[in-house]
Amino acid sequence: MKLRALLGIAVIGAVGMVAPGVAGASNAPTEYFTGIQTSLSGAQTVTAVGPLSATGTDVDTSKTTDQFDFPDGSLTIRHHAIATTKKTDGPACSFVFLQTGTYVITGGTGAYAQASGSGTFRVHGIVADCKGQPPTEIAITIEAHGPLTLG
Repeated sequence: MKLRALLGIAVIGAVGMVAPGVAGASNAPTEYFTGIQTSLSGAQTVTAVGPLSATGTDVDTSKTTDQFDFPDGSLTIRHHAIATTKKTDGPACSFVFLQTGTYVITGGTGAYAQASGSGTFRVHGIVADCKGQPPTEIAITIEAHGPLTLG
């Protein structure tokens, strides 16, 4: 979700679809995920609060799939953008973007091998980017929430 999504937004804009299984009520408790990235090369930190409470890392596995690695296991997350906005400030060599979408938990390992859930996400980013040069500074936050069943 992080830098690869950012570069995709900068180059080709938003493409998205609503993920199956997001609509509808659920009796499962709500899980809250918060991701923060401030480095181009470092891992993105992910904090989970809810049925799963832990801090770990977000690993991009494809353009639409991430793996959240926690001490007791991992979750595989498939995500789909629904809307993206981007505002460029040429004189300041920066741009700001906001993306919203949906996600589905498609699997897990360890203590989360039977996990299932879905929800919505919001990504907000600020990027220092001058005239086609690689970004020099970034600040990206991801907020996601939805029902989670651990099995």
